Amino acid sequence: MQSINQEVHRLLVDINENGETRSPRGLLVKELELGKLTISPAYPLLDTEARPFNWKYFMGELAWYLLKDNNIEYINHFSSFWKNIADDYGFINSNYGKILFGDQLQWVIDALKKDKNTRQAIAFVNQPKFQYEGNKDFVCTMYLNFWIKDDALNMKVQMRSNDVFYGLSYDAPFFAFIQQTVCIWLRRTYPELQLGTYHHFADNIHYYQRHFEVA
Repeated sequence: MQSINQEVHRLLVDINENGETRSPRGLLVKELELGKLTISPAYPLLDTEARPFNWKYFMGELAWYLLKDNNIEYINHFSSFWKNIADDYGFINSNYGKILFGDQLQWVIDALKKDKNTRQAIAFVNQPKFQYEGNKDFVCTMYLNFWIKDDALNMKVQMRSNDVFYGLSYDAPFFAFIQQTVCIWLRRTYPELQLGTYHHFADNIHYYQRHFEVA
């Protein structure tokens, strides 16, 4: 499996050669339809000379997800980004911990424990309740699909839209953390289970004008 650095490099070349420049919401972007990366969940950190990995932000975001808190007061200590998409009361929808840690991941674990070959171990992230007028935080991740093959736990993440630098850079490590966590829980049932492959799909993969030079 490729490292995420190699896969993102390949993806950026693909965007530049085969993508288009557009202006959704008046913001200039370079984008590609139906982007895909395949990486090892053990090495999900995008860390390059041009774009060093921000450990402080990632650990703050991870702690915020573990708190399962939809209020942005905590995450504001690590980034002002969330202020742009919060409602008038300081709440957002995209706290992935709030969505996943509970019934969704429990369903995944129970489904795979019940049937090692199941095709139903899916955790839904974007949900119909987020479809309302005036929503500034329409969740980007659609679902996580898990399956076991050859005693390895594989995962597919499906995004509707993904920014390479502000989104993918921190989404991939978090979802790899989820894959690792599910694998650890399932080892109680399948002691020989290993980490498999992380497949990351986005219907639209892109980067904004502020990252043109970095890309």
